[in-house]
Amino acid sequence: MISNKNEIQPETAALRDEIVALDAELAKSFKTQFSVAPFLSRKIVSFQGNKGKPAYSWYKYKEAFSAGLVEYFLDSYVGQASGKVLDPFAGIGTTLFAASSQGIPADGIELLPIGQEIVRARLLSERELTSNDIATLERWIKFLPWNALC
Repeated sequence: MISNKNEIQPETAALRDEIVALDAELAKSFKTQFSVAPFLSRKIVSFQGNKGKPAYSWYKYKEAFSAGLVEYFLDSYVGQASGKVLDPFAGIGTTLFAASSQGIPADGIELLPIGQEIVRARLLSERELTSNDIATLERWIKFLPWNALC
């Protein structure tokens, strides 16, 4: 029997209906704990909210949250608390830098090398260069050590 790709098989439809029923049951159970925040638009929830921020816009990391969203949650829920923020999926460090800008210590874990490099580059760009840093840069300019790798 050949079926149309758009046709839903009976067992699939039954599973979908079961999932919809379970979702409705959960929504009913947690109804008093839900809140709607219309200002949390797609722009503020996604990386789009970072487009106008120089420290975030130089690398498009579409999986990131916006700094504005992180700042909203830090202001709303961490304001009176003390401690440290742990971001186990740090990405490009949005949470780490937003917390740090509010004086909240933060640690992050990121397995992807691109995320690690972006965080390192941003940390480097935000701190003062020491005389050792300048000497290293001058040495690199003179000897071009990356050419030895080719």
